[in-house]
Amino acid sequence: MSEHRPQNSGSVDAGEVVHALVDEIRSLKAYEHLPRRIELCRQALLMVNQTDHFKEWGYLTAVLAQSLMKAEAGNRAENIEEAIALLESLADDRRLSMQDQPKKWGWIRHALARAYEERLCGERAENLEKAIHYYQEALKVYTRQDSPEEWAKVQVGLADAYEERLCGERAENLEKVIQHALSAQEVFTKEGFPQDWACLEELLSVVYPERTLGDCEDNLDLAVQHNLNALEVYTREDFPVDWADVQYHLGMTYHVRMRGDRVENLKIAIQHYKNALKIYERKDFHEERAMVRENLAKARDELKRSDG
Repeated sequence: MSEHRPQNSGSVDAGEVVHALVDEIRSLKAYEHLPRRIELCRQALLMVNQTDHFKEWGYLTAVLAQSLMKAEAGNRAENIEEAIALLESLADDRRLSMQDQPKKWGWIRHALARAYEERLCGERAENLEKAIHYYQEALKVYTRQDSPEEWAKVQVGLADAYEERLCGERAENLEKVIQHALSAQEVFTKEGFPQDWACLEELLSVVYPERTLGDCEDNLDLAVQHNLNALEVYTREDFPVDWADVQYHLGMTYHVRMRGDRVENLKIAIQHYKNALKIYERKDFHEERAMVRENLAKARDELKRSDG
């Protein structure tokens, strides 16, 4: 992937021009400044080399990779490939070792994990395995005690990666999702990080109905509770799409729930499907709307047969 790396001149001194570019890059913090940051990083990297101007090269390489991952402009797949190449060049540099530069070493691994998780090229299964590997590497320096937020973000990344994982036993992967999500919530509490907490509650609500360990109905009850927890943050007014997603999850969970009165469960499922459609009826949600309508029709048909 070396073809994605910026080509350095190798001999031109960084000088005042590069320092001025770095100062400007550091001042460009808003999302709308991303194109300019990318342009300036590439410009500056042509004027420094990895050997003689290591500090500047490392900073510019990291900022460019980070900016490419966030950028919406350009080809998304190509941006991620370039970011991976840049991050791997940092990971390969012995001066950024875990012993000498633990925070930077951990940041690089965390960034690589996220890049591979979002990668559009290559085999999806292989990319997820690399993401899991780099997340686990990052945990060698991000501890619960010393770096709680970074540690929790890695736990979230692992939960997401295991939820999507294509290798290994599905049952074991789901247990990993639950483990890492609950670990992340030790830091991302409802009081301190309400959106992160709610996102994890929603993830757990999706995992428990699929879980094969434990009692099926107990798992469904846990799914219901996690959905209801998420709704404490995801209100229709403030987070309409997230609210609709949770309504849909509740509908599906009650739709298959056998504990309690079956007719009542179907009626609750129908109401949650209807709630989801209040948002999904918008033109941007064709796929979601189709799924909810299909499940709503099935639930109504089952209710008619149960009442009959």
